[in-house]
Amino acid sequence: MEIDLGRKVRDLRKFYGISQKEVCENICNQSYISKLEKGLVHPSANMLSMLADRLGVSTQYFFDYFVDVTQVNYVYQVIDFISKNLDRAKYEDVLAMVEAEEKNPLFRGHQLQQFLLWRKGICIFHIDENKFKAISFLDKAIEQSETTNKNKSEIELDILLSKANIYSMVDEHNHAAALYEELLSASRKHPYLQNDKLVLRIYYNYSKNQFDQNQFKKSVGLAKSGIKQCLNTDSLYMLADLYFQCGQSLWHSNKKQIEEPLLYLEKSRNVFMLRENEEFAGFVEEEIEDIKNYVKHTDL
Repeated sequence: MEIDLGRKVRDLRKFYGISQKEVCENICNQSYISKLEKGLVHPSANMLSMLADRLGVSTQYFFDYFVDVTQVNYVYQVIDFISKNLDRAKYEDVLAMVEAEEKNPLFRGHQLQQFLLWRKGICIFHIDENKFKAISFLDKAIEQSETTNKNKSEIELDILLSKANIYSMVDEHNHAAALYEELLSASRKHPYLQNDKLVLRIYYNYSKNQFDQNQFKKSVGLAKSGIKQCLNTDSLYMLADLYFQCGQSLWHSNKKQIEEPLLYLEKSRNVFMLRENEEFAGFVEEEIEDIKNYVKHTDL
């Protein structure tokens, strides 16, 4: 996708009421700025850096597809609303927002259309329980990408993860497992993953998928890999969930050994408590007590 650097310079300059003369002072001549804004010249990296400093933004501003200086707050507010309410499982509210913005000119870019299609597919699955319709929207979202069949963008991996999770939730575990395996391979090959959380979600959901298929040993291995990733990056994100999944899988793989499962479940409870998630901490505590009661009434 081509970025119109000149338009972004012009829009930001006019937004702040800065003249071309003020922008170019001690950087270049005014005619260069005029030509740049008309798309007649392309700035060097050094020139773009100086212009970014003058306009008070990072160079990333010029390459951000989402940014339109006059409407940037609105676009990001919509994205933030959709993301936060999806996390809260408010699917009807999210779907209403997505459908309200689908034809909004501000969202006509490929990446924003991809974002809306992705979120719409997730909402439709949870509201209508329509796997086929949901997957069709996720596939349409993936089609918006401009990558080749040899590589995948970070958002493509995230959309594929949503697709795998849907297959898991409708008990198409083998189909889901194939996607999780593809996702792990692609994420390991990716040269620059900015979102560490994506890999953690892959490990957790794949581990859960294997647990649901009674593949407890592989489930433990995936959960432990996720835990290692959390600890290496000093991240609490998904750590409690991964500890729990690991403890559950260890327990179901061998109910004659309780020390290690209890250790992981207690770590899960403690992290949930640390994050002030008392509901989930209480749920894990119940699991711990169930194991202890099982041992008490079983001749181990």
